[in-house]
Amino acid sequence: MKAIIQCYFGILASIAAATNSTLAQTVDPPLLLGPNMPSDIAKPRLLPPWPSNFYPPIAIRCHWEGTPASELLIDADGHVVDAKITKSSGNAMLDQAALDTEKQLHWQPATRGGNPIAVRWPMALQFQLRDQREREKPVPVDCPSPPLAGGNSQPG
Repeated sequence: MKAIIQCYFGILASIAAATNSTLAQTVDPPLLLGPNMPSDIAKPRLLPPWPSNFYPPIAIRCHWEGTPASELLIDADGHVVDAKITKSSGNAMLDQAALDTEKQLHWQPATRGGNPIAVRWPMALQFQLRDQREREKPVPVDCPSPPLAGGNSQPG
C-alpha cells in the first residue's frame, strides 16, 4: 500500500523576528511583513490550488524530514517573484524543493489603503512523514546520506 504523506504549509510570522529582519518604512523596497507589521497593511493570503507532490520521492524513501524557512517576494498581483532560504532545513534537497514549491504559489496580495502592494513575507514549508507505517519502515540500506545545505545556511 502506498504510504500517505502529508505536508502542510506553515506561515510563520515569527521567522521575520528570528532572522533579525527589520520592517521597512516605505513600499519601495517592498515591506517585510511579520509580527510588527503596520496596522494599515492587510497581509497577503495564500490562495488555492496548492501544489501537490512536492515532497521529493527520495526524501520520503530515505526518511528525510525538515522545515526550511524562506522569505518570499510577493508582487502586487499576488505572484511570488523571488524566494530565498532564510534558515536551512540542513538538507539541500528539501531546501530546493521548498523554493520550487513556493514559486508556484499564488496569493491574494497585501494591501495598504485598499491598494495592492508588493511585500516580503516569511514562510516555512514542513516536510514530515505523517503515515505511522511509513515512519516505522526501516531506512533502505542503499539510501545516500542527505545532501547537506551549503553556503551561509543554518541547519534548523
